Amino acid sequence: MQEPKLRLPPGVSRAEAEADLRKCGIELPHRPTPQQLLQGPQVVARLDAFAKCMRRHGMRLPKPNTSGNGPIFNVPAALIESAAFQLAETVCRPLLPPKLFPQGPG
Repeated sequence: MQEPKLRLPPGVSRAEAEADLRKCGIELPHRPTPQQLLQGPQVVARLDAFAKCMRRHGMRLPKPNTSGNGPIFNVPAALIESAAFQLAETVCRPLLPPKLFPQGPG
């Protein structure tokens, strides 16, 4: 079941809404920042493993950017669209962190 999407009333910031909810004893679940998602040791290890796998398959993938700013792998679009990249990604994709990169059809 999908979580309901809540919308704030016009003119009310998220911080104000959270403060009002806290006054009523309600805490919203914490949502990790992009930096927090990308800097966990297991995530970093899986991103490194993916990059190494891609390199073993002939792709020049840079070290993963886990700062939360910019792309994780800064790769030219022409390379991503190449048949060689697509094949290597198919082989290496299971190494990626599943919560960040779902394995569904693509």
